[in-house]
Amino acid sequence: CSGCEQHKEKKCAATKFWNLGTGTIIYEADLDHADANRLTKFADDYPEETASCYNNLNKVLELLNGGISLQSIGVNFFRSEGGGLYAVGQKRTEKSLETRLYVAFNQYEKKYYLLGIGDKDSQKKDIRKYQKVITDKQL
Repeated sequence: CSGCEQHKEKKCAATKFWNLGTGTIIYEADLDHADANRLTKFADDYPEETASCYNNLNKVLELLNGGISLQSIGVNFFRSEGGGLYAVGQKRTEKSLETRLYVAFNQYEKKYYLLGIGDKDSQKKDIRKYQKVITDKQL
């Protein structure tokens, strides 16, 4: 993603919703393995859901920065999908689409990898796809 034209022009979803939280983020983002096209299209089609997921990701980062371990985070919008993959969710309301932002973490390097986004219908496929990215790229 960091090499995509949209990212360079600050139009990529990864930069569009970047750090909407107010805390100091110690964890560094790695966007090199992000599905930039999907992130951008999803953000264009579902901006409120996308913003909610990024806000929830910032809450997770603030907990990590506050010293909470990844395994100890106990918020209802964050869950492990196995294989090092985590889903940051946004619960569906009557007018919104249930959405998940997929990330991986390296706690030792204080880095997180933004991988992609999807909805309930694509959940199983998304989990397999992003777990494979984590394995193949050794994230």
